[in-house]
Amino acid sequence: ATPNIVDSILIANNEMLSNRTQFTYNLNYAQTLSKGSLNIDLDYGSFGRTSEMDQPNRYFSGDGSILLTEILSFISTPSNIDIASAKVDFEYTILEGQFSAGAKYTNVITDNTFLFYDVVAAERIRNNRRSNLFNYTEAVSAAYVNYARAINDKLRFSAGLRLEHTDAVGDLNAFLPELNEEPVIFNYFNWFPSAGLTYQASK
Repeated sequence: ATPNIVDSILIANNEMLSNRTQFTYNLNYAQTLSKGSLNIDLDYGSFGRTSEMDQPNRYFSGDGSILLTEILSFISTPSNIDIASAKVDFEYTILEGQFSAGAKYTNVITDNTFLFYDVVAAERIRNNRRSNLFNYTEAVSAAYVNYARAINDKLRFSAGLRLEHTDAVGDLNAFLPELNEEPVIFNYFNWFPSAGLTYQASK
């Protein structure tokens, strides 16, 4: 190439059509007890998207008068995400202190598609080397207990424990066997103990 001389021009007029849908639902139940309270939440949300894009890459001569070459592509990337959760929390006054406990379960499912097409003579031919399907699922279960009470006018203590289990799988499916890989799996358990001591020096 010669400096300061334009030898070619790339013109890429991309056109994309996208549509999205999203909705969420919540169901709540709350009850006040004589010495405590109970709260239950159920949630569900869904997100969907369709996306289609024409991606022409046309190379012209430096003055723009001659079409040198063109690469035409079409890309489709629909995806869906579903999230559901259930949660319960309970509080109760006992032994002059506050006892609380609860549990929560969350489930996430995602479905992602990436389809790449080479456009030849106005015909879309799927490029299996550049296309794939990806699915991800995740389930998290958690529970906790906690107790807090005052020892005297200035001193207060609390202690609790939270347990959490995660089970997740990421699975990439290629259209060519040599591009496939084993799913990525996460399955682990965590526990988080806690304790605290509070001293109020003055009001």
